[in-house]
Amino acid sequence: METRQLREIFLRYVSKEASEEEAEALLEHFRSGKDGEYLQDLIAEHLDGEMPPEFEQQPDIQAMLSDVHQSLKRKLHDAQAQTNKPLPDETGPRQTIRKLLPWLSAAAIIIGGIATIWYFYLSAQSVVKPSSQFAAATDLPPGGNRATLTLADGRSILLDSARTGQLAEVGGMRISKTAGGQVVYEANGSGTAQPNTISTPRGGEYRLLLPDGTRVWLNAATTLSYPSRFTGAERKVKLSGEAYFEVAKDSRHPFIVESDGQQVKVLGTHFNINTYQRNRTVTTLEEGSVRVLGSDRLTQGVVLSPGQQATAQGTGITVGPANLEAALAWKNGQLYFADTDLVRVLEEVSRWYDVDIEYKAAPSAELFTGGISRGASLSSMLKVLRLSGVQATLQMQGTRKKLIIEP
Repeated sequence: METRQLREIFLRYVSKEASEEEAEALLEHFRSGKDGEYLQDLIAEHLDGEMPPEFEQQPDIQAMLSDVHQSLKRKLHDAQAQTNKPLPDETGPRQTIRKLLPWLSAAAIIIGGIATIWYFYLSAQSVVKPSSQFAAATDLPPGGNRATLTLADGRSILLDSARTGQLAEVGGMRISKTAGGQVVYEANGSGTAQPNTISTPRGGEYRLLLPDGTRVWLNAATTLSYPSRFTGAERKVKLSGEAYFEVAKDSRHPFIVESDGQQVKVLGTHFNINTYQRNRTVTTLEEGSVRVLGSDRLTQGVVLSPGQQATAQGTGITVGPANLEAALAWKNGQLYFADTDLVRVLEEVSRWYDVDIEYKAAPSAELFTGGISRGASLSSMLKVLRLSGVQATLQMQGTRKKLIIEP
């Protein structure tokens, strides 16, 4: 295939205008391993800029490419096993590939190649530097360690600007901030339990070590209420938003998380709770065992095994297999989605970059799989979305930042 013809078909493919025969021919050509450098140039051009010079100078680029490509191949096989459908190279490429990996230009991924390097680069960098023109028009920094601690006496401590070291001493507990950005509770004598609350804004996250040794990761727009020390038969906290818990084992004092529409009861385990969607709470278990009770608290609820997910809506609870990579991505420093619609994707973008979303037309029903580092700037995220035809511009309206999704 001549390079001019290759370019024309590639551009039609990424704009979703290529015929099924052209898409199949394109995939077959690149699967053969030909014209790898030219493909890199095409993808770089499609991203409105050349590959960053510092990226091209990486000495072990081929090893990284091999590792990332093998990972993507495993994802395809996992998806095939879950859906019992043929892999993309066994059926019409347009239908199957776009469903599995629409973000990263399906043609480039399946052919083994260069788009996976861009994916890896975005995931590995703390901030990806876009072109100056792009940054000036549409860039925002990612979220970071931002939270407010509210004590029982009404004091509010802005944790992102507070100095490292002791923050307060209440009820016989010393409250400190570590150099790594974590709130820690340590006993410093006797006292009574007092209500404390930690809240993250949009564009914020934080970590917390509770008085019993339980570790908590808080996602953006999240509030956790808890006592300054645990007394009585239960260790009870209340959550709104999303948090990951590593509960300290204590067989005599069960740990209970109350949230909208459900209650989770554990003795010691690792799990995630997401309450972002109204009247819908999702609990994902990574390790150990948890019991999930519905809003009526009248039944025994359901017990989850590792790798399972419970969804509580109204008085009902459904249980199914969990995609741990997607459910725990935020805690592991990634914005990652698996078969997620555009509205849900942009809700996550809105929370992490603290930007409002406005649709100029009905959002696409296409499902997305893929992602980038949470340390990447908004411009990097928009470049990834643009590979699936999602056009967005950033506007300032007063003090608010708004992302306009074009038809």
